[in-house]
Amino acid sequence: SRGDSSRGILWSFLTAEDFQKTGRGSDDILRALTHIESLFPPHRAVVLLWQDQEEGGVRAALAAPRPLLEALQAREPGELQNPHLTLLAAFSSFKEAEDRLTSLLGETL
Repeated sequence: SRGDSSRGILWSFLTAEDFQKTGRGSDDILRALTHIESLFPPHRAVVLLWQDQEEGGVRAALAAPRPLLEALQAREPGELQNPHLTLLAAFSSFKEAEDRLTSLLGETL
């Protein structure tokens, strides 16, 4: 995990190897996101990017205040489960996902 202090974003990443080592899967993502939130000081948004072993690609889930999640959902389709938003899009890489989310968050923060 790493913080972007200028924007108030905490970025966290889970690789396919992380899932293999722990025996966990994508169905544990929101629990992982909640746990990550509890480990760090509050941020304006917490972004968890992971390699989706089942569907392929890199996926994203975010934790933030509901108005921010709703603004993001208006720009990028996703499933809102307050206080989390799981984007429907799959990205080809962590870099692509981070670039897209940096842009989206820059428009809404």
